[in-house]
Amino acid sequence: MKKCYNFFILVILFCSTIFAQLSSTRKPDALMLRFPDVSTNKIVFVYSGDIWTVSKEGGIASRLSTAKGMEYLPKFSPDGKWIAFTGNYDGNMDVYVIPSVGGVPKRLTHNPMIDYMVGWYPDGKSILYRSGMYSPSNRFNRLFKESVDGGLPEQLPMKIAEIGSFNSDASKLVFETASLEFRTWKRYRGGWASKLWIYDLKNNTAEQITFDNAMDALPMWHGNMIYFLSDRDENKKNNIWAYDLNTKQFREITHFTDYDIKWPSLGPDEIVFEKGGEIFLLDLVTEKSHPVDIEVPADLPQDRPQLKNLSGLINDFSLSPSGKRALFGARGEVLTVPEKNGSIQNLTNTSGIAERFPA
Repeated sequence: MKKCYNFFILVILFCSTIFAQLSSTRKPDALMLRFPDVSTNKIVFVYSGDIWTVSKEGGIASRLSTAKGMEYLPKFSPDGKWIAFTGNYDGNMDVYVIPSVGGVPKRLTHNPMIDYMVGWYPDGKSILYRSGMYSPSNRFNRLFKESVDGGLPEQLPMKIAEIGSFNSDASKLVFETASLEFRTWKRYRGGWASKLWIYDLKNNTAEQITFDNAMDALPMWHGNMIYFLSDRDENKKNNIWAYDLNTKQFREITHFTDYDIKWPSLGPDEIVFEKGGEIFLLDLVTEKSHPVDIEVPADLPQDRPQLKNLSGLINDFSLSPSGKRALFGARGEVLTVPEKNGSIQNLTNTSGIAERFPA
């Protein structure tokens, strides 16, 4: 039996199937646009692990990065000339900076922990990032300042801090104490629910501004308003809220009930965010939002029809009563293989549907 099974494996080594049969004339499905940011005239986002830019009016996007590793969290500098982001060029997730028109990335951080890009200082001379390099348990991050000219990082006073945003002169910072943005939790109301604080960097004082049991995260400081993401409304959907620093009042800005808003980011006069895989722009004057129609002309090599080696992807098998043929399950397809002579056949051949446990 073992000899027969090994023969089946050897035959499968040369068996291949064709998947993802996309028409060459079909437009790319750009419904996984993530981590957007906006400048005065452009939007930057991540698609298929790479960084792209497009006009605020939409249209055809241009790719800025092609590294084999993942790039994410891109942020425009205040003047829009640079983009800082977290990327993996050298085997570790560090912060890099690149011209917004494209160019060679310059590495800014150099520690073995993951460094998450957070934002820019208002003068555009330094970036703000979070890292667990000083966290003994690797369960939380702290905020650090790094000059775009290089040098050693400067740790901010907060012992535990995640995503934050400065006021106009960087004398104060609004920040969240916990970060669940990369987790799959929804409608969470436990002890890890993030709260927002304002830290006065000149006087070394802190003030908590949210106290409810909802998730309050990704704060954005704009004038006398602090915008943030929260699921505190009756539908418990993540929408954008505003906190007025003068009146101390909260107000819901968006009222989506279908999908949660993800990764909002503040520009000069707008907030850009992801919802349902699309990118939306929110005008801070009219408080109206609209989707941005973006076409991503990526080559998408994984979507091309291609041959696949199934030898290492077999998850089920079954012998026929006579032992003359066997069934194998691999990559969601069911194939029948002869003991010696005959053809290998794909019995299901249904791309996009997974068949398992053949018998």
